[in-house]
Parts: sequence; structure tokens; C-alpha cells
Amino acid sequence: MFRELKKNIEIKFGKPIRFQRDIKELKEDIYDVTGVIIGFNTLRRFFGFLNSVEPHRKTLNILSNYVGYGNYSKFLSKDKKDLLWDNWFYLNKFLKRDNFVESDFDWLLDLKSREFYYLLITKIIGDFFTVRSFKKLGVLFNCVGLFKENRREVTAKITTFVNNEISHLKDNELKQIYFLLKNPVFRELALYSWVEMDSAKSHYGKLLHESKKYIDKDDERLFTHLYFLLVDFLDKKPNDFPFKLNVPEDCHPILLGRYWSMKLVCFPNERVKIVKNIGSIIKDIDLKNEFFQEIIPVLILLKDVDSIELIMNDFYEELMDYTHWDHISIEQYNLMALALLYIKRGNLLSIEQLFEFFNVEEEFHHNNNYHKLFYSIALYHYRKKTSQKKILVDRAEKMYCDYAKKLGFKYFDTQFLITYFD
Repeated sequence: MFRELKKNIEIKFGKPIRFQRDIKELKEDIYDVTGVIIGFNTLRRFFGFLNSVEPHRKTLNILSNYVGYGNYSKFLSKDKKDLLWDNWFYLNKFLKRDNFVESDFDWLLDLKSREFYYLLITKIIGDFFTVRSFKKLGVLFNCVGLFKENRREVTAKITTFVNNEISHLKDNELKQIYFLLKNPVFRELALYSWVEMDSAKSHYGKLLHESKKYIDKDDERLFTHLYFLLVDFLDKKPNDFPFKLNVPEDCHPILLGRYWSMKLVCFPNERVKIVKNIGSIIKDIDLKNEFFQEIIPVLILLKDVDSIELIMNDFYEELMDYTHWDHISIEQYNLMALALLYIKRGNLLSIEQLFEFFNVEEEFHHNNNYHKLFYSIALYHYRKKTSQKKILVDRAEKMYCDYAKKLGFKYFDTQFLITYFD
């Protein structure tokens, strides 16, 4: 009887409800979307984790509201009207307008709870980029409500799409969207939710540099300075640690991790002390995997495998517990850090299993070259350690050199690869 509703809930949630932890996450997501708390055991009964009873009408109304319908009655009558077609038809009329009307934004806001919303909004953004309607993009991003999204995966997909569109702009076209940097929503989507090392010397680096004219918050200033500090380090340029910049009290775990990662870079003689400080700071942070998001790659850059081991020993579960689509990039860093640790410790039997999680043929949606460069380091030394044919070792070295060339940082010379464990 309720099979269709369950199916719609899973589509909205983004994955099947199979485990108790899924129920917990779903409970939180329902609250984020509807503002209503639904009982944990109520959800367990509905999905068959407890003996099932007839759901209360109030429960069915909340669940129907979660998947985009006013109540359960409207959900039951949904097949009487082809909503997907109606919205697709309206979308095509919307894209052909010279100017927006207020009802256009009302229409979009009404659709935010639908499972296809991120497809709809990215379609609009994509079309505006395609025809270079940058003024329309400005109007769109000015409607803040369209991009206030509690579901991080939805935000991540919108962010990914925006940055993919930006990456295809020519230099003169890129300059035409600089005005969008005045908009905090655009900065969040194009710069802060998407930290790009692959294009540090092209579109991303140029946009971030241009954004300095408009940023006015401590966290924005801190992030921008820290990012260029890392870029200068990789280019072997001197730079000063941002002592004069404030670290906000409510600093996001990822930004706080970036702050401490750059301390590791700037104060090599104090690295052991800094790692110990990190160990005490992390105790008060809930999202530990996000805190380490910037620290682990930097430790790989610094060849500090011993510190990686300390962190892995204490926080292995947190570092390997990724459930969201946008976490895949973080997971890849941690897998390669673990592979380098195993190589150094001679635990070679586990390496092949780790490599199975890293498909070099796959195009990562984020920092593709940066990820694969780390992989090539691990692959090169694994093949050397296992006395594989010279041609295979040479291929791994060439892979590294190709990615290093694409990135364009002086830090990644051949010596960095060959002497990694020296």
C-alpha cells in the first residue's frame, strides 16, 4: 500500500533505506526539508525495521510533504497530473523569456523540495552559460532562496555544475563574469564550496584573486590567504603565514583544518608540536573527517608519513566513513595516504586492495589531476618495492610527470617522486 511512497522517499533521500544509520540520517533530512520532527521508531516501523502497524495520517502527511506534496491525499492523486511534464514545459517557456517575472522565481522556489530540483536549476544555469547570458545569471544568483539548500549533496551537485561551466569559458569571457563575484551566493558556489587545485593557475585562481575586491568577512579573507599560501608553496615562492588574519570562533571544520595544514607547511621545525596540537583540537570537533580534509593532502605533500600514521591510528573510522556523493574526493586522498603508509611500513599485501578503489580511468568531478598525481606516487613506489618490470615502473613515472605538467607547480619535479621515501 505504501510502496510508492517509500520509493519516492528513497529517491528524495538519495539512497535506499537499508540500515539503522540510514533511518537516523533520513530523520535529520526530513527535519531539514520540512521543519518537522518525526519519531525514529515511527520511521523504523514504516520501513519494516520494527513490527509494522498502520501509519498515522499525520505521519503520512509529513512523509508526503518531504517528497514534495502538501499532504498524503495530494500524493495519492499525483498520477492524475503529469507534474514533471508541466514543469518541463514551463521551463522551456522560462528559458525563452527576455526578462524574468516574479512568478518565475515563485515557481522555482515551490519546486525546491522535489527530487529533480537540482537538475532543473543546473539546466537553467547551463543554458545561460551556453548562450553567454551573464546578466541573467546575475539575476538568478540574486535570488538567494534558490540556493539555500540544507541537503549538502544537492548543493555539491549545483556547485560542481557551476564550476564545470566556468571551466569552459575563454579568458575574455571569464572577465565578463567578474561582476558576479560581488554576489556572496556566487562566491560560495564558485569559490568556497569548490576548492580547485587543478585550475589554480587558470580560471579558479583568477576568480579567487579577483574576489579580493569584494570579500568582507573574516572567513573569506582567511580562506583566500591560505589558498594562495599553498599555491605559492607549491610554486616554491616565499610567503608569510597569516598571523594578522582572524580565525572566526565558529570557523568551519574544513577551513580550520586548512589553517592548521598551512602551519604544518610554514613551520617545519615545529611540525611534531603542531600535530600534537591538532590531536587536542580535534576532540571538540564533530565533523572530524572534514577537519582532516586539508591536513591529509598537505601531509602527503610534506612526505610526513609518520604523522599520517598517527592520525590514521586515532581516527581511522572517521577518515574512512564517507556516505555522500561529494565526499569521494576526500576519500581518495585518505586512501592514497594509507597506501603510502603501507608502502613505507612494508605492508604491501593490502596495497592492491586500496588501488581497486581508485580508478585512474575515471574522471573525478573535482581536482582530477591533483588526485591522480598522488595515486601515481603510490603506484610508482609500489611497483619499485615489488620488483615489477621496469616498463611498469617507467609508466608510473610518466603518469606522474604528465599530471605534474598539467598542474604546473614547480614543487612536483621528478626528484619529488623518486626521493619520496628517502
